[in-house]
Amino acid sequence: ADLSEKIKAVIYGDGAIRGQLEQLTRELGLEDTVIFKGEIPNSEVPTALKTFDIFCATSNRESFGVSIVEAMAMNLPVVATDASGFKEVVVDGETGLIVERKNPEQIARALQTLVLEDSLRADMGKNGRKRVEAFYDWENNVTDMLRIYETLGYDYSGGQVRQ
Repeated sequence: ADLSEKIKAVIYGDGAIRGQLEQLTRELGLEDTVIFKGEIPNSEVPTALKTFDIFCATSNRESFGVSIVEAMAMNLPVVATDASGFKEVVVDGETGLIVERKNPEQIARALQTLVLEDSLRADMGKNGRKRVEAFYDWENNVTDMLRIYETLGYDYSGGQVRQ
């Protein structure tokens, strides 16, 4: 089969424009290519991510890229817009590709690059996983936070922070 016939855009989540996007998908005859899955519980996110080869996040504003950290933890290369929260998480050219917000041509080119370049896709996925392990390990973050509280003169015991 032709590569283009294998490509699927799977969209998770819900929002105000979902109906418009589904309508546009029908008008363009892309029902077999663009699949809307709706909102899923957080517990199902890893299972959904396992089915992906590339993760794409195109928000205009984002305070922190939790979804990107989750994707990188699953060895996925990322295409993300230059929203500040994404730029904090994705290392452009190393763990993924950063593109301009509201620039569909750039998003498409970045996706095309990752679709066509298997080794780049694999390397960025591995680099992303390493970055998550280094910077976003929950237990390490909690330990670091407690150490900071202690240096500020707070006592953490019994699940409460007291001065």
